[in-house]
Amino acid sequence: MASALLSPSTRFAFWMDGDSIFTSARPLPPPLPGHVAIFSSEAGVGGEYPPATVNGGHFGVVSGELGARLLRRAWQVYPAPKPDRWWEQSALIYLFGGERAECRKDIRAFDCARHLAGELGRWSRSAILLSGRF
Repeated sequence: MASALLSPSTRFAFWMDGDSIFTSARPLPPPLPGHVAIFSSEAGVGGEYPPATVNGGHFGVVSGELGARLLRRAWQVYPAPKPDRWWEQSALIYLFGGERAECRKDIRAFDCARHLAGELGRWSRSAILLSGRF
């Protein structure tokens, strides 16, 4: 996806996990002007999943170096913070939460997943999180 974003013919790339084909999910709209990415989010499932969780199963990124840099930066957050099975979602929550040291090991600590508002970090100012069903 990162290499597709650097193609001159690409304006916007949308990612949808394979398991989403079996749901009622639909593609997200392109990000608004001034934003580099748009992600779906989840309201939380049971007591284990906090609200405002970034869902890496549906996201769109505007083409160009900034969008590709966001994806590379998420990839560099390795190993991803716990919970381990969230993989890129934990990395994105860490990035959107301002890359706070206290969140690097586990994004469930210190309400890391609850504070994804734009004031905390450069990535969260340039991304949009949509809640609800898509």
